Amino acid sequence: MTPDKIEACIDWLMFLAAPQNSGPMVNDLGSFLPTVKGTKPLESLAPLISSMQNTEKQGGACELSGEEGDAYYRLIQEFMANRTSLGDTMQKVTPVIQAAVDKQARENKWDLSKYKR
Repeated sequence: MTPDKIEACIDWLMFLAAPQNSGPMVNDLGSFLPTVKGTKPLESLAPLISSMQNTEKQGGACELSGEEGDAYYRLIQEFMANRTSLGDTMQKVTPVIQAAVDKQARENKWDLSKYKR
């Protein structure tokens, strides 16, 4: 890595991180929320963003592994692409998350019975 290449990489990362560049690139894909401060998401993602503001912690598939993580991402991407409604997505995501919790509890010998509703 030469000093010129390092400088070019830094320039590229600065370009990507600028709101006026990051926002349009992320929105063009349409599958993710722009996370750079100052960017504006697609209007079609407003329900998702609104639902996230009502939670103390917004987790994601990073806590899931294997099949459950893949299924979670697929369902969320379908919603973000406006292929399913929020209600349908939640109905499909809930058992995926529950399966992941059950699997982790079994593998780690956790007793979660006191947390069940």
